[in-house]
Amino acid sequence: MAVDCLILFGGIIVFAIVGVFSPLDWDMFFTLLGMFSFLATTLYFTWFELSWQGRTPGKKALGLRGIKRDGGELTAASIIARNLTREVELFLPLGLLLSALASRNPMSAPVFLAWAAFIAIIPLLSKKRLRIGDLIGGTMVVSMPKK
Repeated sequence: MAVDCLILFGGIIVFAIVGVFSPLDWDMFFTLLGMFSFLATTLYFTWFELSWQGRTPGKKALGLRGIKRDGGELTAASIIARNLTREVELFLPLGLLLSALASRNPMSAPVFLAWAAFIAIIPLLSKKRLRIGDLIGGTMVVSMPKK
């Protein structure tokens, strides 16, 4: 996931740089940046996993692949469920935490930090070490044997 996040972060940085030099006012810029970030993170993982049989560039580089836990065919519904859940698990609390810290009134930061910590603990409590997205989508990530 780190490789995928670096790719996404690079794309968001490029979008932000282009946006800074555009004639948009700051409110519109940050609104568009938020929308772009949400769409990029959601569509990136979903599109690659749909197109590359459960893999993203990061998973492919590490020899990993998403599969259905029951051994069946990986479906679009499973991929969409696990990737939309990632927004709630990772990107939403991280974005809210950063927003709270940047607002000079970080009173809500502990709430978002606790949210992220709780989400991070779920795989440790799960029998097969699955994140919430995998539990909801009926999927898991496995290591692919080298040919």
